[in-house]
Amino acid sequence: MSESRERDEQVPDPLPSSGHQSEPELAPPGGSRSVGLRRRRGRRPRVTWPSQQELDALPVQERLELLDKQRGSRHQTLNSVGILFGVLFTAASLIATALTLRAGQQELRTSREGQITSRYIQATQQLGAAERDVRVSAIYALERLARDSGRDRGTISDVLAAFVREHDPALAIPDTKLPREPDTDVSAALTVIGRLHHHSFAVYYPDEVTPPDLHNIRTPGAGLRDANLHRANLIGANLIGADLIGAELIGAKLTGAKLTGADLSGAILIPTNQGRGDRVSLERANLARAKLIHTHLSKANLRGADLRGANLRGADLRCTDLYGAKLDDADLSGADLRGTYIPSEERRRILATADPKPQIGADTGLPWCPFG
Repeated sequence: MSESRERDEQVPDPLPSSGHQSEPELAPPGGSRSVGLRRRRGRRPRVTWPSQQELDALPVQERLELLDKQRGSRHQTLNSVGILFGVLFTAASLIATALTLRAGQQELRTSREGQITSRYIQATQQLGAAERDVRVSAIYALERLARDSGRDRGTISDVLAAFVREHDPALAIPDTKLPREPDTDVSAALTVIGRLHHHSFAVYYPDEVTPPDLHNIRTPGAGLRDANLHRANLIGANLIGADLIGAELIGAKLTGAKLTGADLSGAILIPTNQGRGDRVSLERANLARAKLIHTHLSKANLRGADLRGANLRGADLRCTDLYGAKLDDADLSGADLRGTYIPSEERRRILATADPKPQIGADTGLPWCPFG
């Protein structure tokens, strides 16, 4: 009796208290050391889906909970797949939109360039028209085009400069018989050239703005007030009686230019780079009776220039080269002549007649101006 009781106690219960059969725990190969390694490596034990017999052995409530978890897992998987497809679709839509936008911008750029080319061709053709009003309209159309297309500004400036050179009075006409002012179309072209090289354009498009080539033009009485002729080539130009008030002639080449009676009051004629010893060239220029009131002529080259009767009141002539210049009857009242060589006889005349007295110092003979 006692032996059978001991055998009954040694026999394991086939079903746990929860009502389902549990599998016996088996020791993994390698003992506790393998278990420790597996835990350290973060491996999870493999879980198999219960068999139908095990499911039937479960209570109804637990089976329903397990079924709900299975459905929830499927829904979560489907939702994840749907979200992934949504993200992929959104990314594809964005890429397609970007490509479409880029293609549209390229088409717009191509269309714009085509319109600019058509406008340029039409305007240049009108420059050769026989009617003067058509030529004037073409000149202002080119100015508008230069504003719309910065990279074409230099080309348009060159075209207008060539137009001025071709339409000014012929060389066969002597200077004494030249008109008092240029024709309307030539005057319009000069005005536009002075505006195209304005400071704002030179700042935003420094490479596109080339110096205008206006050498040997014959345009007495030209209206170039406040014009920007930076580094312009005006060698031998006839600008007798021209209006150059406030004009920017920085680095301009005016060798042999005729500026008799021209008004350069407040004009700037300083070199492009004073630190390198550059000079604005007015060598042998005819500035007789020219108005140079408060004009900036620092370091200018006025060798052999004709300044007889010129009004240089308050002009900046520091370190200016006046060797051989004709200063008879020139008004240098209040002018700054420091660092400028003036013969002693001329110096005495200036000091005797000028009121207020100019600032006169010794010629330094230096390549750079110590007074500016």
